[in-house]
Amino acid sequence: MSTNFMKIATNAKLAEFSYPDFYGIDLNNPIAVKNRVKEGLEIDDKFAQAFVDSYQVVAHQPNTDSGFSATVVRDKKTNHATVMCRGTEMTKPNDLAADAQIALGYGIPIGQTIDLRNFIERLKTPKGAPILEAYYDIETRALDEKNDKEKPYYEHVKFRISHDKNFAGLGVLSSNEKITATGHSLGHNLCSGADRLYPELIDSVYGYNGAGFGSEVNIKPFFDKLAQRDTQFHPEKYVDIYGQDGFRVIANNVPFLG
Repeated sequence: MSTNFMKIATNAKLAEFSYPDFYGIDLNNPIAVKNRVKEGLEIDDKFAQAFVDSYQVVAHQPNTDSGFSATVVRDKKTNHATVMCRGTEMTKPNDLAADAQIALGYGIPIGQTIDLRNFIERLKTPKGAPILEAYYDIETRALDEKNDKEKPYYEHVKFRISHDKNFAGLGVLSSNEKITATGHSLGHNLCSGADRLYPELIDSVYGYNGAGFGSEVNIKPFFDKLAQRDTQFHPEKYVDIYGQDGFRVIANNVPFLG
């Protein structure tokens, strides 16, 4: 992808706006949205107002049991949608567990990637309609391990129709729409995963100090099972911004003490 510094800067800011919790408020109320931005990022009124003036929050997924959270906004001038995947919050054990899965486990945050997939399905599905929910069958896996019949981890990804009204379609994205994905730290990993699962939807991925993946041998069966088709990454879509060469410091939202 060609370098566009304005887009890099814009999506870096949007990645930061993935952290506020918009759960329980009217997303069409700019004052409520602005207050949540101020609280979540501890910024002054001027910068929070600039966000509200430029973007409409159209969907928000608060923290799931796995720790996944994401927000979708539309540019008020262009109507272009961006999904912002939240990065690691050091106070959340599930986020730390997801990071550990990337570094020390299967090379992918299993639970958060499944929740990401379900969130995107809700965005694409007409409002109120049931979705085909993916889930990780922990009980069956535990039983297999107990009986010494352990299967590859990805074999425990299963699907079911969800009739939960609180887990129904949101109708936010139209058919054939193209959107941007942005995130830093763990959020970058999730955005890249979103493109692998939905290449027809994601037109570009912006990542900042992002976590990578494990070996293709380990992660491909998982992505293929979750997408129910053959998958691959599309590096030509990615803009990966990180610090100096050497050890890569994965970002989080811990205040710098100096």
